[in-house]
Amino acid sequence: MIGLIILGILLLLILLVLYTRVGVLIRFGDATTFTLTVGRFKKSLAKKDASQKKGASQKKGAAKKPEKKKKAASSKKTKPKKRLPRPTWEEVLSLIDAVRAALAKALLKTRGRIRIAPLDVYVCFGGEDKAKTAQSYGIANAVCAAVMPKVRALLSIPRNDIRFSLDFENDETTASGVVGISILPIHALIIAFALAKPLLRWFLAFRKAHKDNAQPDAAEQKSVTNDAAA
Repeated sequence: MIGLIILGILLLLILLVLYTRVGVLIRFGDATTFTLTVGRFKKSLAKKDASQKKGASQKKGAAKKPEKKKKAASSKKTKPKKRLPRPTWEEVLSLIDAVRAALAKALLKTRGRIRIAPLDVYVCFGGEDKAKTAQSYGIANAVCAAVMPKVRALLSIPRNDIRFSLDFENDETTASGVVGISILPIHALIIAFALAKPLLRWFLAFRKAHKDNAQPDAAEQKSVTNDAAA
């Protein structure tokens, strides 16, 4: 009887975790802040500005003392580990297609469960090259007009406000806004399992195709060469 009660409590806790909505609210612009939400609990995190990071890194570098290099000597010869080559552009495209198809199927199963709210983004395009800036502005509008209807068909987006503008007097492009994303852990697992199969299938095919072309790791090869020379 006690065992059944413990099992029931564990199942209740698992269901509670799987069906507790988690999310993140991102505010960006002059400063970037993150607000993590788990159910009704919220935790705000602030991201340091670039100037603050630079000053902190300089202080850290000045305070850090140079470390002595340690010489590693090994008397035993080890076989170099083989490292797979970089994937070709065609293989990268095939991976993108596989992931895109699997992700679309997973989002169809979780349609309306992944929520993006609010979605308020403002981008002001600027730059020294006016022609390139105007081209980037046109591409952004075209991509947004083509992608957003498909995204709204798969995700729950009650309201979206994405605006673009041009400012030729500004030397750089600036962006600001608020974006919130929330999901149930059960739906995150569904998406993860849907992506795991095509990723594993692609990796096995990639490894099989490049089995004979695998190169030894550079560090291991150098270590073996040094041991042989000694």
